[in-house]
Amino acid sequence: MDTELCVCIDSDDWMPDDAVEVIVNYWENHRNEAIAGFVGKDYLADGTQMGEDFPQDGIMHLVELQQYKKWRPDSKPIMRVDLLKLVAPQPSFKGEKNFNPYYMMLKIDQICPFRFINNNLCFVDYQPTGMAANIYNQYFDSPNSFVELRRLYVTLKHTTLIWRLRQYVHLVAECKIAGKNPFKEVGINRFCVLMMYPCGLMLFYYMCYKKTTLK
Repeated sequence: MDTELCVCIDSDDWMPDDAVEVIVNYWENHRNEAIAGFVGKDYLADGTQMGEDFPQDGIMHLVELQQYKKWRPDSKPIMRVDLLKLVAPQPSFKGEKNFNPYYMMLKIDQICPFRFINNNLCFVDYQPTGMAANIYNQYFDSPNSFVELRRLYVTLKHTTLIWRLRQYVHLVAECKIAGKNPFKEVGINRFCVLMMYPCGLMLFYYMCYKKTTLK
């Protein structure tokens, strides 16, 4: 990419007619080396806004956004390409195709925060065969990818202890699916793995049950 900004639009989504104009105009007025880009709103296909408005003219990290339930629904990050190139390429695992590109967004997010605007930048149309509807199958189709994503989650700055412990639960479960030993993963807190291991084991069996029932 040789543009200053980029945005990822899923294959079953589309942008409003004025989205590119909104993005360009906003960046011209708020361009800043201290921010990684900005984040707009996703809307459902029927025109319904997903989640509540962001804080007015707010600046925060994407991972902070994830931790607050009222702002949790989908949002649309507009990223600086120069920062994206710093964290690329995303790791890949043979035979696995469901490694969420959010991995690189979070890597950028650790460098500097984003601004937030309440403009509609994307319409989302969830499909029965889409990623969101088949998350349990993805855990088993791309287990190493999910382990790598959780390994990043538990090392992120700007997170609460409770949030990180939840990620350790997932790390244990997804290591179990991948046939890996969570205690041997690089960069993790082994005490947290031990503490959350029983919950992670229960989550693993729940994932197995859900995968079976969804067939």
